[in-house]
Amino acid sequence: MARSGKGCLAGASRLDITPTLPCMLSGYAARNHPHVAVHDPLSVRALYVRDPRGGEAVVVVSDILWYGQDAATRARAEITAQLGLPASRVLLAGTHTHSAPSPGGRVLRVFEKQGISCGNPEWVSLLVARSVAAVAIAKLRARPAVFRVARGASQIGINRRERKPDGRIVLGKNPQGPCDREIVGLAIDGVDRQPIARVANFACHGVVMGQESYRVSGDWPGLAARVIEARHRGAPFLLIQGPAGNINPRIGPQNSFRPAVALANEFARDFRAVERRWRGSPAGRVAGLERTVGLPAKGGGKLPVVLHRLDLGPVRIVSYPGEAFTETAMTVKAAAAGARPVMVSTVSGFGDRGYVPVREVYTEGGYEVTTTPYGPDVEGVLREALIRLATAA
Repeated sequence: MARSGKGCLAGASRLDITPTLPCMLSGYAARNHPHVAVHDPLSVRALYVRDPRGGEAVVVVSDILWYGQDAATRARAEITAQLGLPASRVLLAGTHTHSAPSPGGRVLRVFEKQGISCGNPEWVSLLVARSVAAVAIAKLRARPAVFRVARGASQIGINRRERKPDGRIVLGKNPQGPCDREIVGLAIDGVDRQPIARVANFACHGVVMGQESYRVSGDWPGLAARVIEARHRGAPFLLIQGPAGNINPRIGPQNSFRPAVALANEFARDFRAVERRWRGSPAGRVAGLERTVGLPAKGGGKLPVVLHRLDLGPVRIVSYPGEAFTETAMTVKAAAAGARPVMVSTVSGFGDRGYVPVREVYTEGGYEVTTTPYGPDVEGVLREALIRLATAA
């Protein structure tokens, strides 16, 4: 193993966030009652990195749809207050499973008005507290570390914008549609060769399980993480969800866990292939940067959105707090290609800032175009802003 990154420290942790009270699940509006069982546990995973000059940053990834404004604001404030990490050095993200409790207040108020009680407020407090605790533990565990990077690919995703014979665009399967299949991987080990953490950037919705499932699950991302962790002595695996606004698993949504397990195992095998290509990499600096961009809204005006960049040793992460399309990720990564691999993250931060479809699909219609708060120029604005963020010194 190349001893790159001399002087860098890294630590990681994983804590349980499985709900104990019945909760409303996220991701499907048709669900009308709390969850009834737990198929597999949910976790929050944290990675702390410090460079030789004392620059610190942390990545926190939870088996959730996204953090939402309330949970993200609370978690970042507590991390700053308790650990001294400024907000720009903290990346919060969800794996985008649609089978975890909802962190959003609006959804909960709807069900409260219907007389349906649920334990979501208590669970959100648990999510916040354990996100902060995971960061604290990861920092306490920090030790001299080496970094390795590699790229690979997975075939578990497929473009979901299917055109019906009558011309309608539906959420289905479009094998000919664009799909970013790249995995960007990062391995962090101690100088004693013991694993500290594994990280992957890959884009695919967590929707193998459909709206008729009321069982808690990390879906394919959570299930894959546990397989990968098992072969690395429990070292946390953090999936940084990429722009999957128009990418679903090639199986689902449906309501059997067998396909979810099968796709999770397939991704774990694909990540093993990435691991065979590890190359030692200079660690680089650890830093954070936030920029606000005005995205053109439907009907005129602009909606302010905070974009985030995290320099995490040998990789650079740029993120949008919503759901961008796969074309955006591929363009940004190509434009920012260089010595430092770039990961593009979505559903990070608040996570709920909406779909960003590419311009050409606005004339086609479909779910993403109907639900987005943005006008047809939005993807070009976001793409250029992410490229500037990814390529700035």
